[in-house]
Amino acid sequence: MGYDDGGAGGPRPTRRSLLAGLLALPLAASGCANGTERPGRTLRLATGPEGAVYREMGQALAGLLNRKWGAGSVEVVFTDASQENIRLLNTGQAEIGFVNTDTGAEQGPGLRALARVYDSVMHCAVRVDSSVHRLADVDGLVVAGGQDESGTRYTLGRLLERAGTSVELRTMTQSESVRALLDGGVDALFSLTGMPTPALQEAVRAGRIRLVDLADEAADVVAAFPLEYVAVTIPAVTYGTPEPVGALGVPTLLAVHGSMEDAEAHLLTAALYDVAAELSTIRPEALQISKTFGIATVPLPLHPGARAYYQESKP
Repeated sequence: MGYDDGGAGGPRPTRRSLLAGLLALPLAASGCANGTERPGRTLRLATGPEGAVYREMGQALAGLLNRKWGAGSVEVVFTDASQENIRLLNTGQAEIGFVNTDTGAEQGPGLRALARVYDSVMHCAVRVDSSVHRLADVDGLVVAGGQDESGTRYTLGRLLERAGTSVELRTMTQSESVRALLDGGVDALFSLTGMPTPALQEAVRAGRIRLVDLADEAADVVAAFPLEYVAVTIPAVTYGTPEPVGALGVPTLLAVHGSMEDAEAHLLTAALYDVAAELSTIRPEALQISKTFGIATVPLPLHPGARAYYQESKP
């Protein structure tokens, strides 16, 4: 795949940490005391690791839906990220999860999308005095590359394979990766996450690490997998960098298993858009949430309940 596992880079975060948070759902849709419709069972939302937008976006979404439907509506599940989220959805250990299009296409044929919520971006970061200025320069170096079942791990494998580059990989969360980079434990880090990613923002703005441009490599991956990736630019203002940085983008979907009842999927999709404006004040990635953007979930098909919501919502 283009890398060798070099062992763990620190303690795993707690895999399951509960927030009385997202969708307090008694099974068929029912009414709250204020007349607001809500689902009929507690739903578990699979998110991501420490320092990741998946986790922070999930906690924020859970809090808003929990307030909308009542405390204890949603359990937030902390995970490695996309690949683990797919496994939990497929095995019934979570009802909702954030999933990237590339891992979803390969590992989640039974899944269905409610919405495209934002585009995750592959960040490559090094210390400011590093000799690494392009992807080929990491060949043979020690790099942090996400958790075992993360989207970072999967997408990085494709990126390195296309570039013909091999690295010595360390398994770390986003926060652990930044600490290891600053301490000299790794030569570079890769992190597939939203912009700005909490774990990176402070260190980049403080001038301690810098981002590596991946524009050429991103274009190659997009050409090879046009339905799963997009070429993106990290604006200079996002991290206070001297100039914009090219990167590989991966659409992030809010997904469920295809066996979810249509009415429940419809209700969840409607709830996402009900809270989207407020969610964007907590996590800037949520500014991307719109009904026009939301239906672009290929290669994962929309859940029929979600599709019905979009059809009903046309102006």
